[in-house]
Amino acid sequence: MRAPQPHNSTEKIMNTFHRIASVALMGAAVLAPTANANAGNYDGPLRFNARVAALDAVSYKVLLEGDESTTIRVSGDGDTTLACVLKDSNGRVIVSDMGINCYMRVDVYYTTTFTLSIGNVGFVYNDVVVRSN
Repeated sequence: MRAPQPHNSTEKIMNTFHRIASVALMGAAVLAPTANANAGNYDGPLRFNARVAALDAVSYKVLLEGDESTTIRVSGDGDTTLACVLKDSNGRVIVSDMGINCYMRVDVYYTTTFTLSIGNVGFVYNDVVVRSN
């Protein structure tokens, strides 16, 4: 009888984490209702609160002004990890971040609407605050 092979539990956890995050964000892109919000310098700074259910995601339309650098911060409550993605109007991923807080910086070349998706990869809800310059 062979002895069981050691396994890297950190690697297994990260693989599961990435699978859950991918499913949550794909579900957000397809199923989640989309709210409108303005960010960047177009209508001034953005700030709003949201609750992201466990293993779920929310998406928001964000209008960013051209020729500006925009920083988007998503501050979680610390209970779970967040997966944040900013996509352009063609659905291409522009920037993403993952952690208990997300920080994304983007240089916008023309005024257009982006989609901000916030996925919760934890097993409890997460109250987040979204801010931009």
